[in-house]
Amino acid sequence: MYVYFDPRSQGNYNVNGEIFNYKPIYIGKGQGDRVLKHIKSNRKTKLIYLNKKLIKDGIVPCYKILKEFENEEEAHELESYLIKEVGREDLKTGPLFNLTDGGEGRSGVICNDRQRKRRSENMYNFWSSLSTEERLEVGRKSKANRTYQGIENGIKKRIKARAEWSEEYKSNIQIRRKLSWKKSYCNTREKKERRSNKCKEASLKRSMYYLTYLKEDGTLQSAFLRDLIISGWGKDALEWRIKGKIPLGKPYYVRVSNEIILLKHVEKRPYLSSRSCFSTSSN
Repeated sequence: MYVYFDPRSQGNYNVNGEIFNYKPIYIGKGQGDRVLKHIKSNRKTKLIYLNKKLIKDGIVPCYKILKEFENEEEAHELESYLIKEVGREDLKTGPLFNLTDGGEGRSGVICNDRQRKRRSENMYNFWSSLSTEERLEVGRKSKANRTYQGIENGIKKRIKARAEWSEEYKSNIQIRRKLSWKKSYCNTREKKERRSNKCKEASLKRSMYYLTYLKEDGTLQSAFLRDLIISGWGKDALEWRIKGKIPLGKPYYVRVSNEIILLKHVEKRPYLSSRSCFSTSSN
């Protein structure tokens, strides 16, 4: 259980039997670093907007952990009591930004179709409003936060949350998975084979990289890059492609397997048949 304060408004305020010098503006509860979400999040709420404004003005957002609980029901009861005691701003009964009376939130709650649709629309609108550079920046920030410690903490939280799932919640998950599987386009062997055949047909029509290269023994060979990877070139064959050497401006040496080859020409051709496109000639 935590409470946020507005450090710009001073006075004497009683919250849960404690006297604070700043005006309380939000009361909430959560697990882990939930209290920090109101500072780091990009959601458009009054509390988050205020915290970002305080930081911009050089003021540190102020919050206090009131109490820790092992039983979530007790946390809900105290949250509802404190919100009612301090009062909500929207109801003109107090200074709190809370838009509900509290106690209604549950960890691992199952969303209905309307809520899922609304969240989907919000995510779509958010990403659609960003330019390509802004999306890349969001991705870079997200990647920077994926530290080993962060991943480990996330795994621990998921394990703990799943241990608290009720049997009804587990049953609902299984039902949704079964429905999703029934709607899947490859949930039977026949559908899998049909899908596989379509992919093979598409790959034969797709233009793929066709290489002409000179081996150490002086033989000039040509083959599709896909066939060469299958035959054992592996990661080394991909290395020069990742470096952006296509199209080749000049012959390029690359190490594959246990030899060094000279790539003389690279072009794109329709992939007609696997492994049958190898051709060799004397230099």
